Amino acid sequence: MGLLQNKPEDLAAKARQAYDDGRQRFAVRLLDLPSAKDDEVDSWSRHIEAIEATGWIVDHFSTVPSDRGWNHGYVLFMRR
Repeated sequence: MGLLQNKPEDLAAKARQAYDDGRQRFAVRLLDLPSAKDDEVDSWSRHIEAIEATGWIVDHFSTVPSDRGWNHGYVLFMRR
């Protein structure tokens, strides 16, 4: 996580607020830093689980590589 990415609980709080506000969609951008040692992107899993725990479910997911060697994940959630 560190300086570049919100903690799962921070994104969950934003997702909960959006849900409580009646929003129908919630989108986030996640970063996959190149320091990972295996194929699981654990931080993305934790972020998605935290957001889904507030009442959202993943609707669409896409990734885009950056010129710095990171992957950006764009996740669109919809209300359950």
